[in-house]
Amino acid sequence: MNQIFNPDNLVFRAIARLVDLVGLSLLWTMLSLPLVTAVPAAAALYHALYRVFRKKDDDRAFLLFLRSFRENLKQGVLAGLICLAAAWVLYLLYQWFYYAALLDSGVSALFVCFYVLLVIPLGMLCWLCPLLGRFSFPLGALFSTALKLVFAHLPSTLVMVLLTLELASLVPELLWVPLLIVPSLWALLLSLFAERVFAKHLPQQPPGQTP
Repeated sequence: MNQIFNPDNLVFRAIARLVDLVGLSLLWTMLSLPLVTAVPAAAALYHALYRVFRKKDDDRAFLLFLRSFRENLKQGVLAGLICLAAAWVLYLLYQWFYYAALLDSGVSALFVCFYVLLVIPLGMLCWLCPLLGRFSFPLGALFSTALKLVFAHLPSTLVMVLLTLELASLVPELLWVPLLIVPSLWALLLSLFAERVFAKHLPQQPPGQTP
């Protein structure tokens, strides 16, 4: 009977991890509402999930999230403003190419090229949040490193972008239920690819230690 109510019981641990996943997803959603804070919130989400689920060296998921969010807030907001400005420009270009292609079939090939090239800014965003959550970079180096990773690890980048788009499609307008798990699921799935890449570029650790 004592084993049933033991906090180290497998069932209790599973419930605790589920609470972490849902709670962190909701934290990310609330802190991302101003939009400019979405990048530091995503970095904090990635950091907390990496430490709790991948590295498994800490189980204080919410404390890790809030600490990372506070530490990366200033740089993350600047990065978020850059991303929002870039997203607006890309949206305007998309609209122009789309309607131009409807009026002139000769523009269609350019529209297709533009559409394919969108993988570059989307890929940079997929790398940006893990980089911000895991490492310390000056703002310029953060973006340049993300761009280098897009091309240096293009297959992983493509999968990360497709995963991001697929998970985003699960959250249609006004449907809040997927937000209980999708943000955390996104960060965990990205970590499967990002951490493998990061490990190649990190210095070798002594036995028994992890980066």
